Amino acid sequence: MQHVDPVDAVSALVREAVVAALGNDYANTDPQVRRSDRADLQADLAMRLARVAKRPPRAIADEIAAAIPPNDIIERVEVASPGFLNVSLRADWPATASTPTHARSPCFERAKVFLPMRSS
Repeated sequence: MQHVDPVDAVSALVREAVVAALGNDYANTDPQVRRSDRADLQADLAMRLARVAKRPPRAIADEIAAAIPPNDIIERVEVASPGFLNVSLRADWPATASTPTHARSPCFERAKVFLPMRSS
């Protein structure tokens, strides 16, 4: 079975949204998706794109967020100033994914389970 990291899956969706929102000239833009303390994942590519597109990063982030296609991975995307995309993953995403190994990714931690130690 193939392991697909949630960062990779969300990166592909954000990259697709960048092209839909800004055009093919931005097809090779790194979506800069990483773990976040504000959501499951975060993308801060709008700040870098703002310099190139000569537009406010918040406006770019709004367009990218609106262009993210419907999918089984992302629950919601919130735009935070100055142009961060805060991405919350669907709670059932590992169950709907093609392989259960998604749940083992360090990027997808919903809860910690503590097991009692056994004495012998």
